[in-house]
This record gives sequence, C-alpha cells and structure tokens, in this order.
Amino acid sequence: MKFLSLSTFLLLNVIAFAQISYGVYPYSTKGENIENIKEVQLITPNLDSLKLEDEITDIYKDIPWRFGAVVFEEIDFFQKADRTVLDDGQLQYQLKITSTDAVSLNLNYSQFDLAEGAKLFIHNGDFSQTLGAFTHQNNPNRIDFATNLTQGNEAIIEVFMPQAIENQSTIKISSIVYGYRSLRDKAANFGSSGNCNIDVNCADGDKWQNEKRSVVLILRSNNSRYCTGALINNVRQDSTPYILTANHCGLDPSSSVFIFNYESASCSPRTDGFTNQSIVGSTFRATNFKSDFTLFELFSTPPASYNVYYSGWDATGNTPKTGTGIHHPRGDVKKISHDFDTLQSDQYSGATTPNGHWEVTDWDKGTTEPVSSGSPLYNERHRIVGQLHGGQAACGNDRPDFYGKFSNSWDFDSPASQQLKRWLDPDTTNTLILDGLDPNVAAFNTDLEIWGFDRNYLIQCGTQNSPSLLIANRGNNLVTSFQIGYQLNGGSPVLISYSDTIRRNQAIGVQLPSIVFNKGINDLIIFVNQVNGLTDQYSLNDSISNPVNGFIPSKVVDFTFKTDDYGSELSFSILDSLGNTVLYSNTGYGDINGGQRFDYDYCLTSGCYTLKLDDIANDGYCCAYGNGFALITLGSDTLLFDNTFSTGSKIISFCVSDTLSNVSERSINYSIEAYPNPTKAQIFIESNKNIIIKKVNLLNLNGQSVLNQEGQVKSINIKDLQNGIYFLKVETNQGIAIKKVVKQ
Repeated sequence: MKFLSLSTFLLLNVIAFAQISYGVYPYSTKGENIENIKEVQLITPNLDSLKLEDEITDIYKDIPWRFGAVVFEEIDFFQKADRTVLDDGQLQYQLKITSTDAVSLNLNYSQFDLAEGAKLFIHNGDFSQTLGAFTHQNNPNRIDFATNLTQGNEAIIEVFMPQAIENQSTIKISSIVYGYRSLRDKAANFGSSGNCNIDVNCADGDKWQNEKRSVVLILRSNNSRYCTGALINNVRQDSTPYILTANHCGLDPSSSVFIFNYESASCSPRTDGFTNQSIVGSTFRATNFKSDFTLFELFSTPPASYNVYYSGWDATGNTPKTGTGIHHPRGDVKKISHDFDTLQSDQYSGATTPNGHWEVTDWDKGTTEPVSSGSPLYNERHRIVGQLHGGQAACGNDRPDFYGKFSNSWDFDSPASQQLKRWLDPDTTNTLILDGLDPNVAAFNTDLEIWGFDRNYLIQCGTQNSPSLLIANRGNNLVTSFQIGYQLNGGSPVLISYSDTIRRNQAIGVQLPSIVFNKGINDLIIFVNQVNGLTDQYSLNDSISNPVNGFIPSKVVDFTFKTDDYGSELSFSILDSLGNTVLYSNTGYGDINGGQRFDYDYCLTSGCYTLKLDDIANDGYCCAYGNGFALITLGSDTLLFDNTFSTGSKIISFCVSDTLSNVSERSINYSIEAYPNPTKAQIFIESNKNIIIKKVNLLNLNGQSVLNQEGQVKSINIKDLQNGIYFLKVETNQGIAIKKVVKQ
C-alpha cells in the first residue's frame, strides 16, 4: 500500500454525487448484513505533509486544488467480497472499505466490466448516500472507470446479479482517494468563494441561461482534484459531447468525473446546488500547453434530463468587445463574471506564444478563483473565445486574468492531437464561427429574444446615434423575417422590417436607424413586433428599456473610483454646475479588504460640474480603512483627483473644456505636455515658453510619492517602476499641472 502526493491540485465543493444510474437499490432490508462483511482497512496518509503543500499551492489558479490523497490499493472485488445467495435466488457480493478519520472516499478502477444483468451500488454506512445502480452501460471501454465520493470513513460496495451470469464480470479497484479535507469545510464548500462573486441565476446571468448549461465541474488527477470545463458544439451539430478545459488540469480522461448543473436555484435566497447529474469517463482528443487547452469526448451523451447546452465558439481571433466567464470558483456553485471593456492580447507567464492569450485586465463584476481554471470565456456574441489559464484577479484587487485563445488552439499546431479544428470541424468546412446548440425541444416555435446592446450601457455622445442591437432565435422554427420597433420618450412607435435568416440559438447584430436624442436623459424602449409574420409566442424576452444620456456636443471623460475596505458605505454623484441635476451616480459597492477600483466612461458637454462624495459612516475613503480615490481625466489631462475624502460628504468642482485655449482653474494643464504616454521607460516634459517648471513629482494611485525632481526638468525615467497608473504633478511659476501617466 502506498500514497501518491500529486503536484497538481484541483478543487470542488460537493456534498454528494450521482452518475447516470440504471435502477434503484433493490432491497428494503438496508444495513442488515453490513456490520460483519469483509473489509479492507486503509492506513492514514501523512496529513501534515499534505497540508503544508496545500498552504503553498491553494492560492494558484493554474495549480488545481486538492481535497484527497490517492492511496494505491489493488483489490479484486469478486475475490475479496462476501458472496451471499438471497431468498429470491440472486447473488449478492459485499465489500467494505474503511479508513480512520477520512471525511470522504472515492474509488478508481483498472477494470470495470459488468455483465448484462449485473448491478453495482456504493453507499456509506448509514445509507445516507447511495450511488448507482451502475451496469454494463456505464463503462463502454470495460477498463478505467471511477465512482463519485461517499461521505464518511467507509464505503460499502455491493453487486447483485442472477446466478446464471456469475463469473462473467470483473471489478478491479486500482486506488482509493482518501478525502482529508471535508467538502463541508469552509475552505471547500458551497459559499466558500469570495463575496464579490455573482451567482449565475442572479440578474447578471439572465442573458446567459443557455451558456451556463454547458459549464461543468470536473474531478481530475486520479479524482483527487478539480477544474471547470464546458460542453462545446461542433460543425456537424450532432451533439458529440466534447468538453473543453485547461491543459494544466492534467490528463486521466477515462476515469474523470464531469458534474453538470451545480448551481444555486435562485439568486435570493442562495442555496446549495444538487450534484446528482454527472458522467464518468471520456476519451482524450487533443491538448496543447501553448494555449493551455484540452479537449475530451465524454463516454456518454448527457441525457435529456440534464438539460445541457453545447456552447458556440469564435476561432477568428477577432478582439472581443466584452468578456464573460462562467465558472466554479473554489468549487462553489456556478458563478458569472463580466468585463465590459475590450479584451487585450498578451502573453501569459510560462506560455511560449506571443499574444497567445486574452487578458481580462480588470473584472467589472465578479472575479475568478482556484477551480475556475479551464472555464470558458465568452465574447459579446455568447461564443467561447478562450479558457482560463491563470491570473491574479480576486475579490478586492484589480489584477488581470489570462485565457488561452480559442483561435490559437484552433490550428496553431498541425497534429490532430494538438488542435481543435480536427475535432470541431471534422469535414474541413473552414467554419470559424459557430453558434451554440440546444438538443432539447424549445418551449415555443416562434421566439425571438432581444439580448441588448453590444455593451451594457448606451450613451449618445454626439449629434445622433445608431444603436447596435443583439437578437437571438430561441424558438424551434427558422426565422426569415421580423420587425423591430422602438419608442423614444413616450412618442409614437417606429417599426423597422428586416429580412434575415436566423437559425435556432443563432445570434445576430441588428443596426437600428439613426436616432436623434434630446439633451439629457432619454427613455428608449426597443421591442419585437412580428416574427415570420406571426406574433412572438414568448413576450417576456421581447423588449428592453435603456436610459440614454444625450449630450450635444460632447466629450467622453474617464472616471475612476476606488473604494476603501468598506465600499458599502460609499456613493458618488456627478451633478450639473448648479448642483441641481444628477447626471450620473453609483452606490452599493462591496466590503473588500484593500478596496476595489471601478472605471466608468461618462459623456459630458463643455462646462463645469460638481462631484459629490458621500459616506454614511462619516469617514470617507481615506485613510483609516484603506486608500480610496476619485480620478476624472480627459485624454491625458487630469480634471480632478482626490484621495483625501475623510468625512461624511465632500463636494469638488471640475471643468470640461472644448478648446486648448480655454482659461479655467485647470488651464495650466494645457500648457504642459508629457509624452510618450503610455510609456515603458522615459517621459519627456515640455511647457509653453511662459511656463517655468520648478518641480516634478510622480505619485502612485495611493498618493504616495515614488519619484521627485526639482528644477527645470525635461524628462524622467520610470523604467524600474511597476506597470500601472501614476500621476505626474508638475509645479510651475503659474500653478500646478497634473497629468495621468500609464507605465507599461
């Protein structure tokens, strides 16, 4: 007997598992004979050593989280088990596996070959958990197999069969996973993920109810660790059950366990999910460490009762306008994360391909954590563009995450075992974009859904605007014509007819005609009127309503707001110069150690405005409980910066100018130039001839000085500073200029 201490870890928070089962436990006399049956006693692994390793590795997303130690114990079940002839003539085989202080046990098999008519069950001592029946249908390859966890320190295996088929089955156990971290512990159960995570069945997941059905929790590494993956469509659209996950999660496909639909049933109250829908076993198809992907094909197609969805994908490599992740952070119930900004191309640490990853620079809603690894990243059209490799994002920081690009995985390397194209486009149709597949019959034949705009907000920043709309066919029937209508500020509805072919679950973009908005807040309602000349059968997804802030003429200013540790106490408003009309406002931030940073784009006309900061606890965002700040910039010009708010309320004025010659309280900014910006090393500083530079100070986001030079400074070198945002404070004979500087 020996133990395997693995170097790759995985996480899952599951109370009980079930696999595709064929029948229920056949006898009501449960527990009558289990006290005296033969048992195999496992010794306890070196838990101190395991926990020391876990302390180091638990924080990393690209090292799967571990809950159990693999104990190698070869057991020929039919040789070890007790054999009993039951009253009805059936044979019963029983064997108990126990281990002191184990919190769970799960079994791996080198052979699992049941004759037709034989049934295998596994249960714990008090029958609070029963797995099975498993039959000849569960394991088509008859060799490697696995069964899910049973809670507690004993697992009883029972096989029932007619005497006529005795000696026609083989069950050989190769190892047992000794669970030393309880799936009920705070470190590894429902509710363990950070409090900034968002349940997929909350409002932020309303438009992602199809894609969530693709996402699965996976037991890997001899079923002692966990990752996230996604069921993915192929060009034949034949429901081949391919699972996309990360390369770093490891390979042992034939005995891996895939759990579907582990999620809270509602947003509020949040509840633990069910884990009774799973499939064991898959065939390896392709993997590549360069983009960190692995593709498996499940042994069994998920049954209709699982209500799965096969996600679509985009292999073009076109830059996504937004990014959405669906995943199981720390093995918790399914969550959703959103980044409303354009994704960046980058190279992740350890990867060899330049720009081979999509970088989510800063999640706007939610985050990812260990066990999110391998989870899908969707673009604004709800198509997979990558899977999570790693990163430092977490609740309470603004660090990035990195996803291996789907387009790189597509055909970057030529062998079939190292690319996706061979499997997802087996007929070489050269398809690069594919929508998702729903194998279940839709509730309605005619159902066109309005998803919304290409971004989560709509602002008119100019004289007119042509909104770009996303719609999807959710009905069974092909859509060939439809009407979209809009109503502005309670006026008469305007109807526009379109002719386009939309397959089931296909999403397309629709451009509305130019709309002239009023200055100020506009009410815009957009709706479906007719589909194929018929009334849409499901009205609840037929319309959306968006406020449109109209500014004519206009400028887009960047507003960055960072909270302290108690964001729930903070709020802000941007008002007109008289302080009468609220143009923008926000509140309801989370309480996160270190605070959170939020970035907004606001459209303003030329003129002066008021920023109002409020804190219900009367201590602001500085400095007793962290270092928050407010920053408003227009291009490279800083219009407002404050990191001293420490009371219940503060009002700060700032101005937006149309021309560089405009004279205002911040006109000195226009007389100072700092370039290049962004920069990797040196910043050159120039001023108008009447401006004399006296001192230059570079501040970080917390207002701390990181560089200080006096005299008529012409340049500064910031090569050795960390990448990020800084403020260049230039003191002159006519005042102080502040410039935002980005170090790359």
